[in-house]
Amino acid sequence: MEKKSRVNYNAFTHFISIPFLDLQHKQLFNTQQQKILQLYNEEQRKCLKPNNIDLFHITLIMLALPNQEKMKQAQQSLQQVEGEIYKILNKQKLPVKLGKVDCFKSKKTNKNGEKDNNPENVNIIYRSVQHTPELLKISNLIIKQLVEDNIVDVESENFQKSNTIYDVKQGIFRPSHFHLTLFRVNPQESPNETLYFEKKFQQINQENQEIFIESNRIDISTRFQMDSDKYYLPLHQIILSENIQVQNYNQEQIQQNNQQEFGNEKNK
Repeated sequence: MEKKSRVNYNAFTHFISIPFLDLQHKQLFNTQQQKILQLYNEEQRKCLKPNNIDLFHITLIMLALPNQEKMKQAQQSLQQVEGEIYKILNKQKLPVKLGKVDCFKSKKTNKNGEKDNNPENVNIIYRSVQHTPELLKISNLIIKQLVEDNIVDVESENFQKSNTIYDVKQGIFRPSHFHLTLFRVNPQESPNETLYFEKKFQQINQENQEIFIESNRIDISTRFQMDSDKYYLPLHQIILSENIQVQNYNQEQIQQNNQQEFGNEKNK
């Protein structure tokens, strides 16, 4: 039997993100994390790794931009859709509607190579994000442009792992799951504990209310590199509204970030 090749997630160097960075957002997500932690004892909590409150975002698509040429092409793709994004939002912030707490199951297999359906086999706890018209239009607009400009290859295996699908029913590109990560889970940290995720989430979701929040930015974010605001270093950025409460970047600052990231590319 031929062994199936695995996608190298390190090949993804950047991602398109919708960040939530103001103090109100951080307090909201931290409160959600604390409510979940309170459901578990000290030993059980060892396997729950809270997401950094400075890094909350929605990922639209993962990108592999291995060189300066690809980075510039991705920037140009985002620039091409800026005007249409402003029209969709009327130069206002992007409204986002939060839904239920849920989890992603790990893709582990058992000894027979079959999918492990153990309900405890969880690797991410998240707050879902509902499919509002604005969010769907903007995500499709951006991803479609990246596909047309050959930044994203829909036939590649990496596309299948990029958090993105083509929704045949609606005729649009979108993330497979709009979500905000609350925790990463490592069950090996509490091997003798059962956390009853599904039962606990039912309890949390009975208390949760649907909440609207807003983002003022859409970034091409750089993986594993942080900027002065503690969020991911932007390769390119769209500022959605002039009425802002968080640090934003003018074009000169973006250019400085690009030069820092490109580094000695020409000498490679």
